[in-house]
Amino acid sequence: MQDEDEEFDPDEELDPNNFVRPTQQSLDLLAGRIDRVEICQWADSTTDNSLRPEVLLAIEDRLEIDELLSLLEIVESDSFQHCLCIGSLILCFVSPEGIVATLTVHHGLSIRWDDAWGSDATLKNGRGLAEWLADRGIREVLTELEEIEKQTREYPGQLARLSASIAMPPCLISFLEPDSGWSLDDGSIERLLSVLLAEYQSEQPVILVLCDWLGELAARWPPMARLDSVPGRLLMPFAVAQIIAALEWEPLTDRQIEGAATYLTCLRPAGDVAPSTIGVLRRLAAAVQDPDTRLRIQGLVDPT
Repeated sequence: MQDEDEEFDPDEELDPNNFVRPTQQSLDLLAGRIDRVEICQWADSTTDNSLRPEVLLAIEDRLEIDELLSLLEIVESDSFQHCLCIGSLILCFVSPEGIVATLTVHHGLSIRWDDAWGSDATLKNGRGLAEWLADRGIREVLTELEEIEKQTREYPGQLARLSASIAMPPCLISFLEPDSGWSLDDGSIERLLSVLLAEYQSEQPVILVLCDWLGELAARWPPMARLDSVPGRLLMPFAVAQIIAALEWEPLTDRQIEGAATYLTCLRPAGDVAPSTIGVLRRLAAAVQDPDTRLRIQGLVDPT
């Protein structure tokens, strides 16, 4: 971490343009500046319908602050990720001049720093952070993490059974491992796409079939599982423009609409959605059933 005596200019060092990719250095630079951390939860505003941070615990002891910062070690990656929730807790890092940084903690798995990063960052020791918070009377993150770990243990078999539903393209059934679900790497994704293209002859029907399959998962499965689902992974090699073109090809079923909306708003960063797709997004927003997905589409169409 940075030496406390080292000169630190937060406006210069934490320019969001310099830290689109989450880095450990950007977190470490906080150490020499802050003298308090406020751990907050979301609470309803007393004046309107918005949410505001409500302080649960303020930490001013230097050793405790450093201990907390040591638990915010991240996995540096160029891959985009964005949790669908607004955060389980909020960490406000405060200097004598005011708040230096605000991070949100997502299920003990990742953290988000909107003012400095263009993506969430995976925690290396999420359980350590969750237990540290629980030791201080804040158990929400540990409870969430334990539930996710339970779902993860049960997930492969459950997803295998779900994937064998009518939404799964029949030509892929032989690739499903009944006991463990799917094991996907770049080679297996390429093989599955080859089988789909051979079966449906062109990219447009393949995209619609995958949207249909993802729509089935979106209707029955929690967001964490959707993001790593087989149809979601198989859609990723296609450019957004290809997916938009497929959606304009013919009238869509409800399940195709749900799958396309889930993919465009959850599995791809918003920056990938070009202005030319606004018309299709508006059509999806008018037809999609899931209210959270509808709000995310409307956020892409009208960010204000």
